Amino acid sequence: MQEQHADLRWNCSFQFRRQSSDLDISTPNEVYWARVNSYIELAGRYGFTILLNTWDTAGLTPLMESSGNTKMYNFGAFLGNRYKNFPNIIWMSGNYFQTWKTGATDNALIKNLMASIASEDKNHLQTTELDHNRNKSLHDSVLEPYTSLDAVHDYYCTYSEVCSAYNAAAVPVFFEEGYFENGTLVEYSRSITCFRHSASCRPSQRVVDKC
Repeated sequence: MQEQHADLRWNCSFQFRRQSSDLDISTPNEVYWARVNSYIELAGRYGFTILLNTWDTAGLTPLMESSGNTKMYNFGAFLGNRYKNFPNIIWMSGNYFQTWKTGATDNALIKNLMASIASEDKNHLQTTELDHNRNKSLHDSVLEPYTSLDAVHDYYCTYSEVCSAYNAAAVPVFFEEGYFENGTLVEYSRSITCFRHSASCRPSQRVVDKC
Protein backbone atom coordinates (compact mmCIF):
# COMPACT_ATOMS: atom_id res chain seq x y z
CA MET A 1 0.00 0.00 0.00
CA GLN A 2 2.85 2.42 0.77
CA GLU A 3 4.35 1.72 -2.67
CA GLN A 4 0.98 2.45 -4.31
CA HIS A 5 0.75 5.79 -2.52
CA ALA A 6 4.31 6.58 -3.52
CA ASP A 7 3.44 5.92 -7.18
CA LEU A 8 0.60 8.43 -7.00
CA ARG A 9 3.12 11.16 -6.24
CA TRP A 10 4.95 10.55 -9.53
CA ASN A 11 2.97 13.14 -11.45
CA CYS A 12 3.91 15.74 -14.05
CA SER A 13 5.98 17.80 -11.61
CA PHE A 14 8.60 15.01 -11.60
CA GLN A 15 9.01 14.83 -15.40
CA PHE A 16 11.46 17.73 -15.56
CA ARG A 17 14.04 19.39 -13.35
CA ARG A 18 13.32 22.86 -12.06
CA GLN A 19 15.11 26.03 -13.02
CA SER A 20 14.49 28.44 -10.13
CA SER A 21 10.81 27.85 -9.34
CA ASP A 22 9.75 26.79 -12.86
CA LEU A 23 9.77 23.41 -14.58
CA ASP A 24 12.18 23.31 -17.51
CA ILE A 25 11.17 20.83 -20.19
CA SER A 26 14.66 20.94 -21.70
CA THR A 27 15.97 19.06 -18.65
CA PRO A 28 14.06 15.76 -18.32
CA ASN A 29 14.35 14.09 -14.94
CA GLU A 30 16.05 10.74 -15.59
CA VAL A 31 14.72 9.21 -12.36
CA TYR A 32 11.16 9.84 -13.52
CA TRP A 33 11.72 8.52 -17.03
CA ALA A 34 13.50 5.42 -15.79
CA ARG A 35 10.34 4.60 -13.88
CA VAL A 36 8.28 5.16 -17.03
CA ASN A 37 10.59 2.67 -18.78
CA SER A 38 9.92 0.09 -16.10
CA TYR A 39 6.14 0.52 -16.38
CA ILE A 40 6.19 0.09 -20.16
CA GLU A 41 8.43 -2.97 -19.90
CA LEU A 42 6.17 -4.49 -17.23
CA ALA A 43 3.10 -3.92 -19.41
CA GLY A 44 4.91 -5.55 -22.33
CA ARG A 45 5.61 -8.69 -20.33
CA TYR A 46 1.85 -9.11 -19.92
CA GLY A 47 1.03 -8.32 -23.54
CA PHE A 48 -0.29 -4.80 -23.01
CA THR A 49 0.26 -1.85 -25.34
CA ILE A 50 0.63 1.54 -23.68
CA LEU A 51 -1.09 4.65 -25.04
CA LEU A 52 1.73 7.01 -24.06
CA ASN A 53 0.46 10.55 -23.58
CA THR A 54 3.22 12.91 -24.67
CA TRP A 55 1.60 16.08 -23.35
CA ASP A 56 -1.37 16.62 -21.03
CA THR A 57 -3.06 19.65 -22.57
CA ALA A 58 -5.72 19.47 -19.86
CA GLY A 59 -3.20 20.63 -17.25
CA LEU A 60 0.10 21.55 -18.88
CA THR A 61 -0.93 24.01 -21.58
CA PRO A 62 0.56 27.01 -19.70
CA LEU A 63 3.90 25.19 -19.40
CA MET A 64 3.78 24.33 -23.09
CA GLU A 65 3.11 27.94 -24.03
CA SER A 66 5.85 29.32 -21.81
CA SER A 67 8.35 26.75 -23.12
CA GLY A 68 7.92 27.63 -26.79
CA ASN A 69 8.40 25.78 -30.07
CA THR A 70 12.09 24.93 -29.81
CA LYS A 71 11.84 23.31 -26.39
CA MET A 72 8.68 21.46 -27.38
CA TYR A 73 10.37 20.14 -30.51
CA ASN A 74 13.42 19.05 -28.56
CA PHE A 75 11.28 17.33 -25.94
CA GLY A 76 9.50 15.39 -28.69
CA ALA A 77 12.88 14.34 -30.08
CA PHE A 78 13.88 13.16 -26.61
CA LEU A 79 10.72 11.04 -26.36
CA GLY A 80 10.97 9.63 -29.87
CA ASN A 81 14.60 8.66 -29.49
CA ARG A 82 14.11 7.18 -26.03
CA TYR A 83 11.10 5.00 -26.85
CA LYS A 84 11.49 4.21 -30.55
CA ASN A 85 12.59 0.64 -29.84
CA PHE A 86 9.94 -0.18 -27.24
CA PRO A 87 7.54 -2.51 -29.09
CA ASN A 88 4.39 -1.83 -27.06
CA ILE A 89 3.56 1.88 -27.28
CA ILE A 90 1.27 4.18 -29.26
CA TRP A 91 1.96 7.91 -29.05
CA MET A 92 -0.93 10.13 -27.97
CA SER A 93 -0.59 13.91 -27.87
CA GLY A 94 -3.15 16.03 -26.05
CA ASN A 95 -5.71 15.24 -23.41
CA TYR A 96 -8.93 17.24 -23.65
CA PHE A 97 -7.10 19.50 -26.11
CA GLN A 98 -9.78 22.19 -25.88
CA THR A 99 -7.78 24.95 -27.59
CA TRP A 100 -6.88 23.24 -30.86
CA LYS A 101 -9.66 25.10 -32.72
CA THR A 102 -9.12 28.49 -31.12
CA GLY A 103 -5.43 28.62 -30.31
CA ALA A 104 -3.15 28.51 -33.36
CA THR A 105 -0.15 28.81 -31.06
CA ASP A 106 -1.16 25.77 -29.02
CA ASN A 107 -1.83 23.74 -32.14
CA ALA A 108 1.58 24.67 -33.56
CA LEU A 109 3.29 23.64 -30.32
CA ILE A 110 1.68 20.18 -30.40
CA LYS A 111 2.51 19.92 -34.10
CA ASN A 112 6.18 20.54 -33.30
CA LEU A 113 6.05 17.89 -30.61
CA MET A 114 4.51 15.31 -32.93
CA ALA A 115 6.82 16.22 -35.82
CA SER A 116 9.92 15.72 -33.72
CA ILE A 117 8.66 12.38 -32.39
CA ALA A 118 8.09 11.30 -36.00
CA SER A 119 11.59 12.44 -36.97
CA GLU A 120 13.14 10.12 -34.38
CA ASP A 121 10.66 7.25 -34.27
CA LYS A 122 9.56 5.53 -37.49
CA ASN A 123 8.17 2.52 -35.64
CA HIS A 124 5.04 3.66 -33.82
CA LEU A 125 1.61 5.06 -34.54
CA GLN A 126 0.68 8.56 -33.39
CA THR A 127 -2.74 9.81 -32.38
CA THR A 128 -4.32 12.68 -30.42
CA GLU A 129 -7.14 13.43 -28.03
CA LEU A 130 -8.93 16.60 -29.05
CA ASP A 131 -11.73 18.48 -27.29
CA HIS A 132 -14.92 17.02 -25.88
CA ASN A 133 -17.76 16.26 -26.21
CA ARG A 134 -17.29 14.88 -29.73
CA ASN A 135 -14.24 14.77 -31.97
CA LYS A 136 -11.80 12.61 -33.87
CA SER A 137 -8.10 13.12 -34.48
CA LEU A 138 -8.34 13.81 -38.21
CA HIS A 139 -10.54 16.84 -37.58
CA ASP A 140 -7.34 18.73 -36.80
CA SER A 141 -5.78 19.38 -40.21
CA VAL A 142 -2.65 20.88 -38.64
CA LEU A 143 -1.84 17.64 -36.82
CA GLU A 144 -3.17 15.32 -39.50
CA PRO A 145 0.18 14.85 -41.32
CA TYR A 146 1.57 13.18 -38.20
CA THR A 147 -1.61 11.31 -37.23
CA SER A 148 -1.41 7.65 -38.23
CA LEU A 149 -4.22 6.45 -35.95
CA ASP A 150 -7.60 8.20 -35.81
CA ALA A 151 -8.92 8.40 -32.23
CA VAL A 152 -12.66 8.92 -31.75
CA HIS A 153 -13.59 10.87 -28.61
CA ASP A 154 -17.36 11.05 -28.20
CA TYR A 155 -19.64 11.21 -25.17
CA TYR A 156 -22.81 10.90 -27.22
CA CYS A 157 -23.05 9.03 -30.53
CA THR A 158 -20.14 6.72 -29.98
CA TYR A 159 -21.08 4.03 -32.44
CA SER A 160 -21.99 6.34 -35.32
CA GLU A 161 -18.89 8.50 -34.89
CA VAL A 162 -16.60 5.47 -34.93
CA CYS A 163 -18.41 4.09 -37.96
CA SER A 164 -18.12 7.45 -39.73
CA ALA A 165 -14.37 7.55 -39.05
CA TYR A 166 -14.03 3.94 -40.19
CA ASN A 167 -15.82 4.68 -43.46
CA ALA A 168 -13.47 7.58 -44.14
CA ALA A 169 -10.68 4.95 -43.92
CA ALA A 170 -7.73 7.36 -44.20
CA VAL A 171 -5.92 5.62 -41.32
CA PRO A 172 -6.86 2.95 -38.76
CA VAL A 173 -9.51 3.98 -36.23
CA PHE A 174 -10.09 3.22 -32.56
CA PHE A 175 -12.53 4.38 -29.93
CA GLU A 176 -10.58 6.44 -27.43
CA GLU A 177 -13.04 7.78 -24.86
CA GLY A 178 -16.77 8.06 -24.33
CA TYR A 179 -19.49 8.13 -21.72
CA PHE A 180 -18.18 7.04 -18.32
CA GLU A 181 -19.00 7.18 -14.64
CA ASN A 182 -19.09 10.96 -14.27
CA GLY A 183 -21.54 11.48 -17.11
CA THR A 184 -25.06 12.72 -16.54
CA LEU A 185 -28.26 10.79 -17.11
CA VAL A 186 -29.03 13.13 -20.01
CA GLU A 187 -25.75 12.21 -21.69
CA TYR A 188 -26.47 8.54 -21.12
CA SER A 189 -29.95 8.86 -22.59
CA ARG A 190 -28.57 10.62 -25.65
CA SER A 191 -25.97 7.90 -26.08
CA ILE A 192 -28.66 5.21 -26.07
CA THR A 193 -30.80 7.18 -28.53
CA CYS A 194 -27.90 7.70 -30.90
CA PHE A 195 -26.91 4.05 -30.65
CA ARG A 196 -30.40 3.07 -31.76
CA HIS A 197 -30.31 5.56 -34.63
CA SER A 198 -26.98 4.25 -35.89
CA ALA A 199 -27.54 0.53 -35.27
CA SER A 200 -27.91 -0.13 -38.98
CA CYS A 201 -24.43 1.21 -39.78
CA ARG A 202 -22.33 -1.04 -42.00
CA PRO A 203 -18.74 -0.53 -43.18
CA SER A 204 -20.03 0.42 -46.64
CA GLN A 205 -22.36 3.12 -45.30
CA ARG A 206 -21.69 6.70 -44.29
CA VAL A 207 -23.43 7.56 -41.03
CA VAL A 208 -25.48 10.73 -40.75
CA ASP A 209 -25.16 11.88 -37.15
CA LYS A 210 -28.64 12.33 -35.71
CA CYS A 211 -27.64 13.69 -32.32
